Amino acid sequence: MFGELAVHVHLFGGLRVLLPTSTLSEGAMATKAAALIKFLALRPGHTTHREAAVETLWPNSDATRGSNNLYKTLHHLRASIPDPECRNFIKVSHNVVHFDPSVEVDVDHFLAAATSALHSKTLDEYEGALALAHGELLPCDIYEDWARTAREHIHTLVRQLHFESVDLCLDHEDDDRALLHLQALIAAEPTNERAHQEIMRLFMRRGDTALASRQYDICAACLRRGFDSEPSTLTQSLVATGGPIVDNQLFG
Repeated sequence: MFGELAVHVHLFGGLRVLLPTSTLSEGAMATKAAALIKFLALRPGHTTHREAAVETLWPNSDATRGSNNLYKTLHHLRASIPDPECRNFIKVSHNVVHFDPSVEVDVDHFLAAATSALHSKTLDEYEGALALAHGELLPCDIYEDWARTAREHIHTLVRQLHFESVDLCLDHEDDDRALLHLQALIAAEPTNERAHQEIMRLFMRRGDTALASRQYDICAACLRRGFDSEPSTLTQSLVATGGPIVDNQLFG
C-alpha cells in the first residue's frame, strides 16, 4: 500500500503511526498528541495555522497558553518516538503546523483510489478502493467537530462505492458478490433502508421469499431501533410482491 517512506499515519480503524522500528497506537500517546496528529492528517495538505490548531485542541486557553500547550505537546510526542529520524515529522514554521512532506496518510490513498475507481467504473478498482477503507474512520472521535466533515465525506464515498459495485455485480449476474457489498453496507449502517431493499430484491429474484421476509424483519427492527420508525411503503410492497425497486436514489 505504501512506499518506503519513514512515517505512515493510519486513521481507519483507529489512529496508528507506523515507524521504521515500531508502531505508536492511540493508547500509547498522550491524548493531545494523538489529537494533533489526527487533526493534521485530516486537514487539506496536512497543514494548518498554529492558531487554528490551538483553537481546536485547547479552546479554553488564551493565545499564549495555547501556544505553550502546543509546543509542550510536540516536545512530549517527539520524546516518545524511538526513531530519531522520525521525531520531527510534525513541524512548525512561520506559524504553520504541518506534516513533513514524507509522511503518508491512509485516507489520502483511499481518496485517490476512490477517485480512480469512480472514473474507471471497473469492479476491481471499486473493490480495491474499498479495501483501503478497512475499519471505521477514527472510531474514538465520532463526536469531534473537527473530524465531522471528513467522516461524512468518506462515509458517503464508501456508500457510493458499495452501491455502484452492486450495480456492476448485478450487470454480470453475480448476485453473491453483490450480496457481500450490501451486507457490508448494512454492517456499517444498519438503518440504510435501500441496502435492505436490494437484499430483499436479490432473495426474491432467487424465489426465496422466506429469506426476503426475514430481511424485511431485520430492516424493520433496525429502523425501529435507530429512528423509531417503520419501513417505507416501498419496502413493504417489495417484500409483499417481489416487485422492483423503482427509485434507487431514495435512500442513497
